[in-house]
Amino acid sequence: MSENVPPSAIPLVSEESSNESEEEPLLHTLAARKVSILSTPRQSKRREPESVLTSSPKANSAKKRKQYRNGYEAIPKTPSYTPYGLRISSGRKRLLPFKFPDEDFGAVRRREPLSLDAWTALAREAGWIPQDGVMRDFQGHVSNLVLGQDGDIAVITPISKGKSLIWCFPLLVDKAAVPLVITPYTSLGIEGAMRMTKLKLPSVYIYEGLKSEDVLERAARGDFRVIFACPEMVESPRFARVLHCDSFKPLLQAVYLDEANSVYESHDWRPAYARISGPRRALGRKVPFVALSATLPSPYRAALSEYAGFREDHVLVNLRNFRPELPLVVAAFRSPLSDMNRARE
Repeated sequence: MSENVPPSAIPLVSEESSNESEEEPLLHTLAARKVSILSTPRQSKRREPESVLTSSPKANSAKKRKQYRNGYEAIPKTPSYTPYGLRISSGRKRLLPFKFPDEDFGAVRRREPLSLDAWTALAREAGWIPQDGVMRDFQGHVSNLVLGQDGDIAVITPISKGKSLIWCFPLLVDKAAVPLVITPYTSLGIEGAMRMTKLKLPSVYIYEGLKSEDVLERAARGDFRVIFACPEMVESPRFARVLHCDSFKPLLQAVYLDEANSVYESHDWRPAYARISGPRRALGRKVPFVALSATLPSPYRAALSEYAGFREDHVLVNLRNFRPELPLVVAAFRSPLSDMNRARE
């Protein structure tokens, strides 16, 4: 995972002039057209035509933004495999999905919504909330949407409000279902799998360094109630053996995007997030996507539609993230020292 922030792609300008009378009209032309030149000119053996110096929407739209890593330009590498496909690379044998021809693991089906009291009773019985506790309204609402397979959902809720239990509650009703939780960080995946196991939900975090194919086979069989993985692993050929498994496809209840703000913030330097809608095509059915985050403003939700394939009619559950302890103060600073002292007062 890299930390490069690609700047805007601005064409370099070649500069060599031996005739001041020819250079002056060109500069006037640039000023009249308000062309912004921010890069440092470099020497060239010949003058570039004016069309190179002027902005062209068609040319700019065709160019991709440069990517940088540690101050150096990083050329994006095309993966040797087809994302969400079974072929590792050209010239190598195609992997095969797991098969269990003589076993029936069941299938996810639409279910009627439950009342909040019914959800609370199930959660108390499972020991997930205290006996005097009550399930939150948004948790019951989202769980009913998942049970009904009613399309995509975006959930905005503050930290420590129970987002991580959202993919657990539907499992109290559908005993055979398996959710796939895509998390951006290894630490979150390991921590999430450990937390679910403590709730008596056998879970696993599948990562690239996992050498055992037995774990993937168990995941395809539905032995794990919750599967955690990072986006790069989910699109790999090894995990495709699970996604393309005919026995696993009916078991997948929903795909949860934990820390869904990463789709907007990381898609340009983590290409797997730009292809995060891949499970839809691999599964061949409309599996619900659930985006969970404390930060999902309008541009972030637009990225969910563009990269995760969220439908236009997706449900938005917005608890708002009001933080009264973080005030916003706007002040004009003229004299840095005096104004800073005044701001402290």
